[in-house]
Amino acid sequence: MVPEHLDRNPWILYHATTGALSEVIEREGFVARDDTVFSDAIRRLLTIYHSIGWHGVSTSGYAVLRGFSFLRNHTSQERPIYFTTYGHRSPIYARPDFAGGETARAIRHAYRDLLRYVNESALRAQHLADKRRECIDLVKKDGLPIRVIVPNLDWVTAKLNEVAPLYQRLDALEKSGQPGVIYAVEFTADDIPHLAFRQATGAAMFRAVPASRIRHKVEIADASEISARCDAHLAMREMWREKDVAGLIARIAEQGGKELAQADWENGQRALASLFDPAGGTDEGYDLAAQHGTPAVRSWLAQQREARQPE
Repeated sequence: MVPEHLDRNPWILYHATTGALSEVIEREGFVARDDTVFSDAIRRLLTIYHSIGWHGVSTSGYAVLRGFSFLRNHTSQERPIYFTTYGHRSPIYARPDFAGGETARAIRHAYRDLLRYVNESALRAQHLADKRRECIDLVKKDGLPIRVIVPNLDWVTAKLNEVAPLYQRLDALEKSGQPGVIYAVEFTADDIPHLAFRQATGAAMFRAVPASRIRHKVEIADASEISARCDAHLAMREMWREKDVAGLIARIAEQGGKELAQADWENGQRALASLFDPAGGTDEGYDLAAQHGTPAVRSWLAQQREARQPE
């Protein structure tokens, strides 16, 4: 996909996206914008999920919003731009499904997930039956009850409507019909203090990269087909960049690079736990514990209810 001399350059990383964003990138470079609209939508969507006690059907919705978008990128004031270490890993991010990046994709999947939850009674019934069964099984074994939420669909719909304008914008970006693009970008030793490397996600750059660093651009009409062929190719190819002692990845490991502080991660976990609204539905957990719990569970339940009585 790129000239051989670039493909073998250990200081080259790759960034793939939709062609709809290429004009901005080639004018302004790679910049992580502090998009408060995204942050607000992430919190709203996670609050809906938590308040109805559901983690969705799509593996690209809740799980990505929670682990990637919220905990990794929104617990620190700094937001990175992600680059892949190999060109053959890039085409997947040039597909229309990834238009706007991983978080934009997760917002689309989460919104569609929750809309499906509102519209499909069978899906809600199965989820509620599963949670009831899980709760009953726990309290029959001296376990504490979990939340079993009968959802307030009017509340869920109203909260989804708050995210709808952003979803519509991101949905239009996905359906823009623009070809995907992959950029080969050259880094320098001065970038290392601002880079973090993780095998699973590639390199995260915590400062802007000017457009002058772009060394090559590839337009891809059908990224899905190329991605499948590249995956097979990469599986047979040695991961040489990580082993090149004179290359960028080894230098990041040697000099430490940049990592998310543990305090930020812990703060993120606490913030995540606060994303719950009791207006999302009625909790049956205590009632199920009273009906099916062991004597020890019922005794604990009585203590909890007594503690909640106003003095």
